[in-house]
Amino acid sequence: MNEFFIKATEREFPFLKRNTIWNYVFSGIINAEGTDKGISVLSNLLTAKEKLFELENSHLVEESLKEFLANIERNGFLPKRLYFAIKRFHRWFELNKDATAGAQAEMLHELFETYRLSEVEESFPATRTRFFYETVFLNSSKNLRNILKEIITEQRRKEISNEEALSKFSNIKNEMAITNEEEYFISRLTYPHLKPADFAELIYSKSEGAPSVNLVVQYQDYDGNPFMIRKPVSPKEISRLHQLFVEESLMVTFKAEHQFLVAISDRGYIIGGLFYYRSSENTVHMDKIVVSERYRRLGISDKLMNELFNRLLAEKIDFVTTGFFRPEYFYKFGFKIEKKYTGLVKDLKKS
Repeated sequence: MNEFFIKATEREFPFLKRNTIWNYVFSGIINAEGTDKGISVLSNLLTAKEKLFELENSHLVEESLKEFLANIERNGFLPKRLYFAIKRFHRWFELNKDATAGAQAEMLHELFETYRLSEVEESFPATRTRFFYETVFLNSSKNLRNILKEIITEQRRKEISNEEALSKFSNIKNEMAITNEEEYFISRLTYPHLKPADFAELIYSKSEGAPSVNLVVQYQDYDGNPFMIRKPVSPKEISRLHQLFVEESLMVTFKAEHQFLVAISDRGYIIGGLFYYRSSENTVHMDKIVVSERYRRLGISDKLMNELFNRLLAEKIDFVTTGFFRPEYFYKFGFKIEKKYTGLVKDLKKS
């Protein structure tokens, strides 16, 4: 135990060396209080030194605390659950060095759930990025790891919004050459809803002159026919979606603030889609959804709705609202009537 766990931990994280037990105390405070409050509590000890002087070996405590805080400033704090999740992944990978990308993604997902890292993420925003950085991207190129480390630092310091982080993740493919396996893991890092076996690809496109990266996810309808869901890649596709609404006698007006998801047949035709806009910081309003009559009752609209919910969850959106149009359809997705909304609302956190 001492040689293979404690000493191994000390070699990897020198600031935890047992010449003092105080680093464990400091870590416990941050685990309990969260980064900001925990650091504030510990920093106050340095400014109110009379509290330190009451302790035995106060000089050692002070030096240990300074080193501990300096390390957090350089590298960020590694929460206990995250640390053990990372170690468990490496123990598994040591025994299964030929594991496929799919198997590794499955293990990441399992560990994320087992250690309830989504709860840790509430206090430590860089949790998911750090988890991938210390596992499947451990042996990636220096350039890729530098970009990920920069994002981790910005997330840790709360200098970057979730939307900006998603954009940076998605644009990695445009900034450097990466392997197919790295692209696979970047898509899973960016969009947690993607299952290991899902066919998903990040494609580069230009919309109105602005470069962007588009997530393409492949599904099958009830007849087993493949189709894809993604954002439109051109004004022509948005126009075709509008025409589809018109053909189904649904009068809609697209505005600049609207965003879109479209379903594409295996022959490249737009067969359905929906549009929505951000109505507040944590709420999206979904206007309308349409599927071509020929492709109805094949589960395409359900896939569109669920793909929207999953993407919004990745963007840390909490609520989706919609009008009181065909309420029986939206009820099955968990939409409800709430007194403070004119239409229907779905709480994504309760999905």
